[in-house]
Amino acid sequence: MNKIFLKSSAFAANASMISDFFDIKSLRRTDDFTKLALYAAAKTLEEAGISKDAVKDDIGLIVSTARGSVRQTCAFMDSIIDDGDVLASPLAFSSSVHNSLETAVSILLNFRGPSLTVSHGGSSFVSA
Repeated sequence: MNKIFLKSSAFAANASMISDFFDIKSLRRTDDFTKLALYAAAKTLEEAGISKDAVKDDIGLIVSTARGSVRQTCAFMDSIIDDGDVLASPLAFSSSVHNSLETAVSILLNFRGPSLTVSHGGSSFVSA
């Protein structure tokens, strides 16, 4: 299982083959950070020999990130500064929440087990 995890971490570096697993239309409002997580999760399932269509209810998910979606958080804060809180970007907000990755992965891969997001700086891997 450790070999699968280590490969999964490497998959999060490049999501260029994400169309092998997901319909591109379903990802049109998805930011790059979330696409990386989706690709890593789907590729990990493939490496484990589990079809994404055969995912059982008992598969859970732990997302470990040092700082979360920093770019989306900054974009949301910038939209508040530029446009005021009433006109702040709802898309940037929804992507800035730390558990947005696990939500997207759980929905698109049909995970129904428990999920957890760990954001603990450089200790995120160990904490997860």
